[in-house]
Amino acid sequence: MGVHKEWQWVSRVLSLLMERMSSADQSAPHSNSSVPSILSLCSKVQLNGTNYNDWIRNIKMDLRYENKEYVLETELVDIDPETATPEEIASYQKHSDDATKVACIMIATMNPELQRIYEDYWPFEMHKELTEKFQKQ
Repeated sequence: MGVHKEWQWVSRVLSLLMERMSSADQSAPHSNSSVPSILSLCSKVQLNGTNYNDWIRNIKMDLRYENKEYVLETELVDIDPETATPEEIASYQKHSDDATKVACIMIATMNPELQRIYEDYWPFEMHKELTEKFQKQ
């Protein structure tokens, strides 16, 4: 599956999860899973270009809770598996996995126009470009 199609699939799954959560009874006990908490927090603000500061604040709060905020600040740099140590490979894989999850959350909480623009970005690049484009001083 190509990266573009994979992002579309992930975005659709997250959208369906958010729809189910919003239609679920709010008095029902919540699962111990962190995914619903991430989606419910992030889905409160959908990035449309005019609300960047509110959107990124929600994203950062959630990522801080999940210990994944570093992917916004640290670029994922490719490694050479032939020369990398097992620790470097494990670190790269964790960063890649975390970045994929964060990118999915970021894309799922954007309007469709912004989703089309940023669906193939890693979180570091997405955050950098969105900050330059939308952040109000």
